[in-house]
Amino acid sequence: MTRILKRKDFARWQAAEKLPDAALCQVVKEMESGVIDADLGTFRYKKRATRPGGGKSGGYRTLLSARYW
Repeated sequence: MTRILKRKDFARWQAAEKLPDAALCQVVKEMESGVIDADLGTFRYKKRATRPGGGKSGGYRTLLSARYW
């Protein structure tokens, strides 16, 4: 089971952009399978999230932190 946490400021931005949690969960699933846009080191990654009604190329570029046990 994967635990996904969001910072308060990110959650506010996400709500304002109407980015659904399902889109973020999809990004996490892709990361778990090894699909990462850029490894920034120290458990930080750059990844694109699909924009509703758009696609990944026009989507959001997000910075994510992940730690796998």
